[in-house]
Amino acid sequence: MNEVHGKAHNLFAERQTIIFASRGEKLPVWFKDAYRTSYTCRCTNFLPSGLGLMEAKYDGFTSLVSGPERALLELMYLCPHVYTTRECYQIMELMMTIKPGTLQELLEASTSIKVNRLFLYLAETVGHGWFKRLDSSRIALGTGVREIVKGGRYEPTYHLVIDEVRAI
Repeated sequence: MNEVHGKAHNLFAERQTIIFASRGEKLPVWFKDAYRTSYTCRCTNFLPSGLGLMEAKYDGFTSLVSGPERALLELMYLCPHVYTTRECYQIMELMMTIKPGTLQELLEASTSIKVNRLFLYLAETVGHGWFKRLDSSRIALGTGVREIVKGGRYEPTYHLVIDEVRAI
């Protein structure tokens, strides 16, 4: 959730910016030289490389960045190792203008069972109106239990072990 989407102020400022790239993709040398230690790069193929991106202008150049729907799934990917489940829930609460069609396409293309289940659980828990427009029968949810938080409580609908996200 970067500055483009207006949600970055809800995340802890001390964290480095995280850039997602496809496995095998290399960042340009000029970028590495210019931003040396101000970012971390996560290479993963859990989402197709061209899906859910938008153009953004920054410091005089145009780049492709994750749209809000993709950024939300990337946030789930980083849970709980970078972002807590509570942080993810709090960001989810703010995502009122999500495009369900774009989200459906991303969730169907996602190869991460953890991301898909965690996203659906949090979206349903928040109770967004757009959640009802998603067709979860077309989203890969796998089998077995996914433990998001050790020692958490079992959530039977999505077969997750998770902590209480609504407590502040």
